[in-house]
Amino acid sequence: MAALRRRVPLAALVAGLCGLALPAPTAAARPATSATIAGTSATDTPADWPAVVAEAMNYAQRRTSVPPEAPRALPRAGPVPSSAQVSARPSEYSVALYGCRSALPVNHPGIGVGTCGTMADYYGYFQGNAYDDPGAALGTLRLPAPACPDRSSVPLAAGVIATLYSGPSPEGNCEAVWHVGHWAFALIGDLNGGTHGDATVPWRRVASELVSYLRGRSLPGAHGYVESDIAGDGLHTGVYWQRGRDVYVASTYHGALAAVALAIAMAPYPRS
Repeated sequence: MAALRRRVPLAALVAGLCGLALPAPTAAARPATSATIAGTSATDTPADWPAVVAEAMNYAQRRTSVPPEAPRALPRAGPVPSSAQVSARPSEYSVALYGCRSALPVNHPGIGVGTCGTMADYYGYFQGNAYDDPGAALGTLRLPAPACPDRSSVPLAAGVIATLYSGPSPEGNCEAVWHVGHWAFALIGDLNGGTHGDATVPWRRVASELVSYLRGRSLPGAHGYVESDIAGDGLHTGVYWQRGRDVYVASTYHGALAAVALAIAMAPYPRS
């Protein structure tokens, strides 16, 4: 895997705690200071976050020195999250969310298995990673060149132009990429039709919906990228961005707009 790119279906990467798609951080632990969590209101409390998120972050923040961020809201994207698997160490933390029939404590052995172990139970994840310096963090967000040799320009909504990469049959279209400011957007997977449930979802419609949705909305961080895998069971999407020497991720197993909304909902989490 190059940098942060997913080149296999997200479903193949979801095993146990599935938020470990980033390269291993190399940054040493550092104490959190008021400067590292600037933006947190003095009146913020865990009660301002969804209960499952607050429970997960209570576990994570005691084990990591990454300035904690978490979603204040959980957009609708398949199951309603009720339970969390959490991994945390000084240089990273990751929270995977599941819609178990009954809420289970953090890292309960019943999360991700049995009646709460199918892809229909998996919501998505969010994650933070620390690197040695801002340059190293930014380097993880550099996208490799698409493998398909041919390219053409395709207009999207709001005057944005996408580059469609394709190859000879049977490969066909393999990737669509466009940029808005310092953000890159990439669609991979089935760009030759694509299905989302029972409805056909051409890649251009997915791209146009993303462009339109982000008009008037701001993604977190100054640099980042959005990648969505058009698969037979949905749009598996991750949003990756930089804040200083830290990189954050928000991902949903279903829905491109939901993943973007989850990223926009991320905010500094109050340390206890």
